[in-house]
Amino acid sequence: MSRKRVEKEKKAIVERDAGSTASTTLTPSTGTNGYVDNPFVWNKDEPPGLQSQELCKRLKETGGLYHTPDGNMLRLKIGAEPKPINDATDLEAFIREHFPVIVLKGGQATGCTIPTGDLKVLLRSAVLQSSLPLVDIVTDVPTYNSEWKLTMSGYNNGTKGERIFYTGKTIAPKSPPEYIRKFVDVMAWKSQADAANAVGLALTVLLRFRWKGQKPFGAITATKSHSGKDTVADFISGTTDKIEVSWSRADWPLQNESVTALANPNIGVLILGNVRAGAGIIESAFVERIVTSPKTLMQSSKRRGDGYKRDGDFVVLATANNGRFSPDLANRSCPVHLEQHGDINGRVSPIGDPRHEFLPLYRDLSATVRDSFGGCLID
Repeated sequence: MSRKRVEKEKKAIVERDAGSTASTTLTPSTGTNGYVDNPFVWNKDEPPGLQSQELCKRLKETGGLYHTPDGNMLRLKIGAEPKPINDATDLEAFIREHFPVIVLKGGQATGCTIPTGDLKVLLRSAVLQSSLPLVDIVTDVPTYNSEWKLTMSGYNNGTKGERIFYTGKTIAPKSPPEYIRKFVDVMAWKSQADAANAVGLALTVLLRFRWKGQKPFGAITATKSHSGKDTVADFISGTTDKIEVSWSRADWPLQNESVTALANPNIGVLILGNVRAGAGIIESAFVERIVTSPKTLMQSSKRRGDGYKRDGDFVVLATANNGRFSPDLANRSCPVHLEQHGDINGRVSPIGDPRHEFLPLYRDLSATVRDSFGGCLID
């Protein structure tokens, strides 16, 4: 806003009502980047309580501020990384980017910045937190919620744990799923049941917000190295954020690494990579617990404290050669077995390297799984 326009609006406000409160408004006009040319008036002669409430309304109207369950505040925008609002300076910067401010004192316009002390108090106030939308997850990866609805660009309201801000572009799943068939046709499945289980696990990852504590454990095994275990894990994960942790016969190293990894709510797939069991049985009380619990207390054995709670909105996979899982894990698993015959170096794939060429080219491949089941009704 030009200096001439500012002076004109200051004069209009003072002449109209020298005792104007924060509810004073002028005819707004919206500019680029969400800037609204409608001055907010802060009157130093008035109590800050009601003015703070009006300021909270204006901040909410921008559509750019959100708060998290742990009490933090974020500025979110489609196509941009989330930025925290840590102090009064961050909040003032946000205000300047979205609307002008006129500060009154003794009926006179004296400035254009809300006092820092008032902004500090507002940041710690429950009034601001309660007026802003609550967001559980900020992600640039499209996903489905528990109602099988694909996230749209921007804020997607939902139940607790599923209030998602998607910073990417709205997408439509690709159909028909011929690329899935091409991928399935080149993998060395032991049987068609294993291929079906892989597609089923990919669908489970897409619907990871459903069936908390009831989703199967993905046991991906093979008869030899380089049979495609990691390739299958990539296919199952699709565009969902995944992380791989190291397997250990003792539970505590696996637990500590997994607790750190799952602290990021965007992680939707936890992979226990290349399990080496030797002649032993693959078993883990920790894995059983996080697979079967709707909400798990995640606590590292290295640290004292309360830890944190994580909803069972993720899928656990494990890859192993000739792996034998304990009865408890096997009963909770969806097995995928690969059986490679002949010389691995001599095999030829009509789609190129499945993992490093085909899957990256069709990174959203698993999203087409949803179209394959479009006629199904989920209770």
